[in-house]
Amino acid sequence: GISYGQSHRRQLTTTCNTLYMSDAYGDGWNGAVWTWYNTDTGETSTGTLSDGSTDTAQICTTSTSACYTLSVGTGSSPTDIGWSLTAFGTAQSGGASTTVTFCDEGPTMSPTLIP
Repeated sequence: GISYGQSHRRQLTTTCNTLYMSDAYGDGWNGAVWTWYNTDTGETSTGTLSDGSTDTAQICTTSTSACYTLSVGTGSSPTDIGWSLTAFGTAQSGGASTTVTFCDEGPTMSPTLIP
């Protein structure tokens, strides 16, 4: 028979990934900012490479079959900017004035008939 009244909740998992930032001149991103945006919820986080040649930032995602965009601005020295990030198994890298999308397809759920 079919059982009614059972609640099935999907466990949300938060995963943090490392954004690697670089600056060829070694003086930071000179005003350029990265923005991590959840296209489903509108949740946003931002950061920058404030000084030096390299730094990292933790960018976190909540697995909800969502898509996120990473946008990197230009600042006053856009040719110096570099970054790389792997999220949801997808590796991307780029420079200033870049926007990329990462999507979590989430688990595939199929109905199961119980005789």
